[in-house]
Amino acid sequence: MTHNFAAVLPIKSCARAGVEDFVLDAAIIHSAVHGLRQSATASPVRSDAEFRVIQVGDREFHFRGDKQRQVVGFLYKRSENQEGRISAAIMFEELGLTGTNRLRDLFKGHPDWRDLIGYKDGACWLRCDELLSGLRIPRD
Repeated sequence: MTHNFAAVLPIKSCARAGVEDFVLDAAIIHSAVHGLRQSATASPVRSDAEFRVIQVGDREFHFRGDKQRQVVGFLYKRSENQEGRISAAIMFEELGLTGTNRLRDLFKGHPDWRDLIGYKDGACWLRCDELLSGLRIPRD
């Protein structure tokens, strides 16, 4: 199964591993130098290059773990492309996350992940529209 989610690796790692096909993404380099990037549209939703910080309006969400950042980055890119909800099982498969099959296990200990990530009936999405509209977000 192919997907549009690419790993971001230091150039030194690629060179040491002998990776022949890698691309320098100017947008990622620019955002790493200048901090948070705004999405392609004039959206009030921003992220740093490694998805450690997602900002929705005035609210910031911080993520430390690699797997958490992979999931948040995947959902962020889907949101930017207006792709909507996706099956959590399919997302985990596409990201190659083994040993994890539930969002609540992956984000255990993160105080407000459910405010950013919606989950219902096996599907997940970013709740950016809900956060920006000021609606109270129910805990599913």
